[in-house]
Amino acid sequence: MEHFKEVARDRWVTPTELPRLAAAIDKEANVYIRAVLWLYLLTGARRDELLRAHWTDIDTQRAILRLHMTKNGTPHEIPLSPPALKLLAQVPRVSGNPYVFVGHKRGQHLVNVTKAWQRIRKDAGIGDVRLHDLRRTVGSWLAQSGTTLHLVGRVLNHKSERSTRIYARLADDNVRAALDAHATKILDAAAGAHGVHGAHVGIVPS
Repeated sequence: MEHFKEVARDRWVTPTELPRLAAAIDKEANVYIRAVLWLYLLTGARRDELLRAHWTDIDTQRAILRLHMTKNGTPHEIPLSPPALKLLAQVPRVSGNPYVFVGHKRGQHLVNVTKAWQRIRKDAGIGDVRLHDLRRTVGSWLAQSGTTLHLVGRVLNHKSERSTRIYARLADDNVRAALDAHATKILDAAAGAHGVHGAHVGIVPS
């Protein structure tokens, strides 16, 4: 029997799409859904791992979120940026409920954000973006900003390099952009040395 080759999904929220997504999230009535969607974008945490977070898992002094059990079967600490800490400080706490993202059932955490996400992504005009793509967005933006693939893998708590490999092309694109910018600086410096703007030296074509 011939098996189909697994193809990694290559979708994330682009800089052009993000303002529309942000506006759509902020219109959501449920404060806990708003908060968890923003935290997905700020931390890259897996959906269920973040939904199960307790207030006691948050260390504001060290600015970290402790995930005691992850998909990898190991604990993981997520650094919390100042915007993430500010957001968490605004999330209402419910007496008797240990969870950060409170659900409809008494004492339980938020479970189903799929219906809300379907409304939000439609409003934002990104109907093909899945919830998991928010996590992929974090990895993509990090790779494009010059973060090494090893560090991207650590941020996303990938167990194997294969999971991080999807961002390799983005890292390569970033290298190309860096070299393009470097070439411009080199030629500008060479031009300045000759006292003529735009001059070229050596075998560099005009």
